[in-house]
Amino acid sequence: MIIQRALFKTLQDELKNQKITALTGSRQVGKTTALKHLLRDLPNGRYISFDSISDLSLFTNNPDLFAEQYIEPYDHLIIDEFQYAPEGGRLLKYLYDKLPGAAKIFISGSSGPDMAIQSLQYLTGRVSLIEAHPISFDEYLAFRDSEKRHLLNKERDAQDFEQIGNYFSEYLCYGGYPGVIIAEEKERELENFINIFLLKEIREILNYKNHFEFDTLLRHLATRDGQLLNISSLANDIGINRNKTKELLSILEKTYLLNQLRPYFSNKTKELIKSPKTYLTDLGLKNALLRNFNPYHLRQDKGAILESFILSTLIQNGKKPSFWNESNQHEMDFVLEEKGRITGIEVKPTLTDVKLSPSVKAFINKHNPHTIYIFNHNIRGKEKLGKTEIIFTHYLNIFSLTF
Repeated sequence: MIIQRALFKTLQDELKNQKITALTGSRQVGKTTALKHLLRDLPNGRYISFDSISDLSLFTNNPDLFAEQYIEPYDHLIIDEFQYAPEGGRLLKYLYDKLPGAAKIFISGSSGPDMAIQSLQYLTGRVSLIEAHPISFDEYLAFRDSEKRHLLNKERDAQDFEQIGNYFSEYLCYGGYPGVIIAEEKERELENFINIFLLKEIREILNYKNHFEFDTLLRHLATRDGQLLNISSLANDIGINRNKTKELLSILEKTYLLNQLRPYFSNKTKELIKSPKTYLTDLGLKNALLRNFNPYHLRQDKGAILESFILSTLIQNGKKPSFWNESNQHEMDFVLEEKGRITGIEVKPTLTDVKLSPSVKAFINKHNPHTIYIFNHNIRGKEKLGKTEIIFTHYLNIFSLTF
């Protein structure tokens, strides 16, 4: 049962690129499925995984024979679980330089390139990086009810989206891991992800022995999803020192389990010294850690859930949002700046009118954005303050808007 993904086309396009293509992303996000889907259309392609001790040993101990066996006879080579090769980057550089114009190579790894795909710095100028994300809601909707995907193609009122309300609520509850989406027992599948795959990542790749510390940290982060990160307070709550907490947070970010958003400042030097906000990368993971799979309309944390949805959608579409917080008095949930154009994004579960909040006014006065989007459930409309256009719109209109 294949969920059609934009990632499939992205990998297909990489066939024209002579560089090594490195596909990264968290465990269970669908990297192997995407690569095997690509392989179906490659008449002279080969797939191997460094889960295989014999293949990993051959690559590590005799790269020339590895090339004879797996590179020279084929037009395309896919190496999955590349993170298990301790000197992978150095050895792959040797083979790439030795055999120019040989097989197009794809590699995949379950963590950030400076960690799991070891020594990737050796491949500077020789590698094209692609990040695999959890399933987006539009991909999810196409899988569950393809006839209704068109509803996301243009801006609509809340009433139009009622047809897919149940799908949206389910997505907010169980998230976008492919294995969870197709599983009958979704809650058990998410628990398995935490207890098996995550611990495998920690134990085998990161070589971190204290599973309890990781589990405790993750559950605390789930309760603080979307909040400013106070490392000292977090370290005190989980009972480990501040430096160790920073190390664990870095690992979670590099293994694509945590997004750390940096604050937006016009003075970029300040951006480096202010606290980030943290969001777990998948709502299903967050809800499993909270042990709370109540439907969205019964949740007390509606705002945080919707923020996480908007953030993940922006990231899945290649955006790099930050946030704005002025002395804990005024806040803008997300800020985008591209080619000098500033866009502010606020997320509200419900609104009663189009009255602008003090935070929106303060952000406009401070940064003069081109546009502010206020995502909410029930109000559509447009306002103008100075040169800034303020657009009130439904959350699901994020798929039809141009930022």
